[in-house]
Amino acid sequence: MRRSGFLALGLVLVLFTGQQATAAVVGFTGTFLNQTLGIGGGAGSAFGAVPPPVPFHMSLTIADGAGPMGAITGGTFFLGGAPSGIIVNGGSVTLTDGGANDTAEFVVNVANGGGADNGQINYTFTGGDFFSGTAVNQAAFDDVLVRDKVSTGLNYIDFGNAQLSNYTGTITAVPEPTSMAVMLGLVAGVAGLRRRRRA
Repeated sequence: MRRSGFLALGLVLVLFTGQQATAAVVGFTGTFLNQTLGIGGGAGSAFGAVPPPVPFHMSLTIADGAGPMGAITGGTFFLGGAPSGIIVNGGSVTLTDGGANDTAEFVVNVANGGGADNGQINYTFTGGDFFSGTAVNQAAFDDVLVRDKVSTGLNYIDFGNAQLSNYTGTITAVPEPTSMAVMLGLVAGVAGLRRRRRA
């Protein structure tokens, strides 16, 4: 009974999480490598003192949809493992199914200091068979981009005002805690089923 109950709990966790998900949550880690087109610069720039490198982690919430474009509805942004004051306040992702040359283009709108100094972070994953079709959902991102931790360059980070600076860098897709919870729930359920069959 304990084993069957454990299996049921694992499967309920997977099903419940999947049914509640109306948006994908995709994580990214990276490093700001160089400051380009410096405006203002120095310690007053958006990403801290110059020169980089400056590590960061960003989590994006992306609304599910038929695609190929999905809306970024929110997220978080950390610099060096600490809250940065930079707010993710919208944007979009566009998926293109090109066979062995798919692309996933991200345009992330950000604000610094609660709405002031609006800016944008752009990057595109390209050159691989990342997904089948262009539906925007958790599976589309987890299938290859997150599973294989695909990396790309940051196209530009443009805040367009005198207080902030533009940077180049690299970015990598990584698993987020919500995705890991689903995966662990599935593994736990499968493990419980195998133990039950062996008994």
